[in-house]
Amino acid sequence: MEKRKLNKRQLIAIKKQQAEKRQRAEQHEDATPGKHDNEQTGLLVSHYGQQIEIEDANEKVRRCVARSNLGSIAVGDNVIWCPEQNGPDVIVAVEPRRSELFRYHKFDGNKLVAANIDQLYIVVAAEPARAMNVIDRYLMLAEIQNIQPVLVFNKTDLLDTDDLTDIKEFLAYYSDTLGYRVFYTSSKTATGIAQLTSSLTDKTSIFVGLSGVGKSSLIQSLLPNESLAIGELSERSREGNHTTTTAKLFHLPEGGNLIDCPGIRELAVGKLSFNEVLQGFPDFANLANECQFRDCSHSHEPGCAIQVALNNQSCNPDRWASLQNILAEVDTFSGMK
Repeated sequence: MEKRKLNKRQLIAIKKQQAEKRQRAEQHEDATPGKHDNEQTGLLVSHYGQQIEIEDANEKVRRCVARSNLGSIAVGDNVIWCPEQNGPDVIVAVEPRRSELFRYHKFDGNKLVAANIDQLYIVVAAEPARAMNVIDRYLMLAEIQNIQPVLVFNKTDLLDTDDLTDIKEFLAYYSDTLGYRVFYTSSKTATGIAQLTSSLTDKTSIFVGLSGVGKSSLIQSLLPNESLAIGELSERSREGNHTTTTAKLFHLPEGGNLIDCPGIRELAVGKLSFNEVLQGFPDFANLANECQFRDCSHSHEPGCAIQVALNNQSCNPDRWASLQNILAEVDTFSGMK
C-alpha cells in the first residue's frame, strides 16, 4: 500500500501543532485545566517497528504508540506524550533535535537510526575480515552529520604482539594525522575498558559496527547489570550473527547514555552527492579547497591539490581509494555527481 503524502500546507500545520504541544509541556505547571493537562516529557529508549518504549520524568519505562503524523522518530528523541487509560500511552510531539544519525540506503533512502547523539563509536576487530574496511565509511557518516567519531579496535586478546603492532601502525594515521581518538579494548581481559568508560561519561554515545566485532560483549562490560544477547562468529563464514535486533538506550553508571545499534553487514551510501562524500573526508576536503579550478574532478586537472599530494605521498592513498570506491557506488545507485 502506497504511503500517504502530505502537501506543504499540511506539513506546516503539523509542525505548528507540534511546536504548540512542546510549549504546553514546558509550561505545564502554569497551564489552565483542560484537555492538554496530561501532556508530559519523556525520553525514547527503545524502538522496534511499532513497539516504542519511553522513559518518563521518574525514569519509569512506558509502552507507547506514536501519532501517525509525527514522521520518523528514533531512540534518543525527547518527546511529548499523553497517558491513556484504556491502551498504550501516546507520543504526540517530538522535541527539536541537536543531532540526527541517519543510515543511508541505496534503495530505500535515508533511515533515521538515533537522535541527539554526541559521539559515534566505530567498533572494529580483526574478524570478521571486512570489519576494518568500513572505518572510512563510518567516519564519513559521522563527519557529514557533525557527530564526533571515535575508533575502537576490539578483541585485542585474539592477536599476538606482532599483529597488534601492525594494527596500531595502521590506525596511527587516524589518530596522529587525522586526530581521531582510538581505543584498544577486550571485554575478556578488560583491556582499555576503564579508558573507554571515562570517554563516555556525561555524553550520549552510540556504538556501531559490523556484526561480529563484539559490540554487545563490549557494552556488557560497560553495563554489567544489564543482560545482553551475545553471539559468536559463524565457523563457516567467520561473519557475525545479529544479536542486537533493536536500537536501545542504556544509562551508564558513571553518567551519560549509551545506545546499542543493530550490527549491519553492508553500509550503503546511495543517497549522497559528490560534495557530501568529499565533506566526509576532511583530509581531502581541505586539499580540494586549494585546487586551481572550482569544478575540479580531482582526477587529471592541472593544479589539482589532491593529485599533487598523492604524487608526493603527503596524503594517504588508502583513504583516497576508499573515497573513490564510495563515489563509484554513489554513481552506480543514485546517479549523483
